Amino acid sequence: MKKTIAITGTTRGIGKAISDLLEEEGHNVISLMRSTGFDLRLPWDQLEHKLYPAIKHADIFINNAHYQFTQVNILQHLFLNWKNQDDKTIINLSSTAGDKRQDTKGKWANYQIQKIALDEACKQLEGMGKCKVTNIRPGWVDTDALEGIQKPIGITILKPKDIARTVLYVINQPTEIHIKNISIEPWYKKSK
Repeated sequence: MKKTIAITGTTRGIGKAISDLLEEEGHNVISLMRSTGFDLRLPWDQLEHKLYPAIKHADIFINNAHYQFTQVNILQHLFLNWKNQDDKTIINLSSTAGDKRQDTKGKWANYQIQKIALDEACKQLEGMGKCKVTNIRPGWVDTDALEGIQKPIGITILKPKDIARTVLYVINQPTEIHIKNISIEPWYKKSK
């Protein structure tokens, strides 16, 4: 069944790959991005006034774009509005970055903390309502966010389309199935 799906951050990277795949599959995609006036850097009260009218008819919300703790705020507020609706789903794009507990500094450390907060918020909401909440946690993905960060050697970095296929897998499950959490890591390159 074709759905109406709202997604944040569809200009490039994971969000664009998800949006493109969902449109190919015939879903109605509502893109929420800066060029359409949806800027995650806005104060929450302004962002909220743009969010709810934009997703009024959405069946699924994909909480993709990352900016500080905004993903957690969106998840909490949207869940409160959707929690009694068994036909609604929120899919969060988190990260396995917080699993590594490495000594990091600056932007990367903040990113880890913010994604850990999103993971914990998803866990807290389990069983609190009828709205499904799914947390997809990719590891290393070939996006602009990796620019300037030392990547692991010997593994094949995930592509945005790998994450898009995972989102589609979650969406295509029967209504009586709820996938709560998926972690995806790149694996070692095949030996020649």
